[in-house]
Amino acid sequence: MTDKRSLKGQAFLIGAILVCVMFFLGLPKSMPIMESSSNDLHYFSLGIRRELPMALNFGLNESAPIPYLKNFTLYSENTINGYYANFSSIWVVSRNLTGTGINITVGNFLGSDTSVNLTISGTEKQLSVKNNATNSTTFSSISQEFNLTIEYGSESKTLTWQRNKVNLYASFGITRENNKVSEEIVA
Repeated sequence: MTDKRSLKGQAFLIGAILVCVMFFLGLPKSMPIMESSSNDLHYFSLGIRRELPMALNFGLNESAPIPYLKNFTLYSENTINGYYANFSSIWVVSRNLTGTGINITVGNFLGSDTSVNLTISGTEKQLSVKNNATNSTTFSSISQEFNLTIEYGSESKTLTWQRNKVNLYASFGITRENNKVSEEIVA
């Protein structure tokens, strides 16, 4: 009689072990335990739209607008990449020079080297910009209000800017799998 009781206990233990083993074998094939929501791309985009012009203003206050803007862009890229999303951007900044000239700087963070065409009043200049770098050019004899056409890849944008003001145009995208957010900033 004692043999049947011990066999019942052994059968119970073996059954419990089999249930645990089946549970843990099936766990990796089920949905991930933690998954990021796709809504975070929207929040990243809101933060970039708000903070990128502020980074430029902070850089202007410190007399180093381009290094501050470049560092902020690299910081944003590294932060967003930490959330398994890809961040790419390009920005163009114009600053007044003495007289009627302006300096235009292009920052390329698109993931590869690119060529950017800048056109003001029929004068076209082409800049080659390495990835994660900036390049600058100057235009002289610019009117107080001018139209700037920016062309890179298959993109083209025409903006009306003021010569005596620091101007910013930025285009960025954040992607993760099938989710994508694309924005433009004009400030």
